[in-house]
Amino acid sequence: MRPPFSPRARSLAVSSLSLSSRARRYVRDRGAYYKPSLAKRILAVVVPLVLPIIAWIPPAVLFTRSSQDYYASFKISEDITATLGEWGEDFQPGDKLDISKLAQLFVPGADLGNFLTNAARQARIGYAYVAGVLVITFLVRRILAHERCRRALEP
Repeated sequence: MRPPFSPRARSLAVSSLSLSSRARRYVRDRGAYYKPSLAKRILAVVVPLVLPIIAWIPPAVLFTRSSQDYYASFKISEDITATLGEWGEDFQPGDKLDISKLAQLFVPGADLGNFLTNAARQARIGYAYVAGVLVITFLVRRILAHERCRRALEP
């Protein structure tokens, strides 16, 4: 003989009973026309808007600055390559190496290194920030799920 209710229907009935008992307890505790304070209503509107700003704006700024530094480093490397190409066309076998010409490349080479170092640092900070936001989001969701399960099991 089949039971009158499937396990799914039974769990839905139990969860709706616990929901209605929670609603009754809420009305008993606070009254039927309970209105939260102005601060709570403002927080309920502002927090969902602020969280994406906190999660997205700083990494976007960091990754934008990093990409600009990478672009600047590529421009410098193109200039260095073009300069070396011009010098290569003028070079004749048997010519001596002109150190003063190579010394002209030290400043652009240092700039190239600085831009690449800054870009890598900003990208690392951006990735760490995104990872931190993801970890915090996971922990909050895990804690809330645990709390929701604990409340569901309360009598």
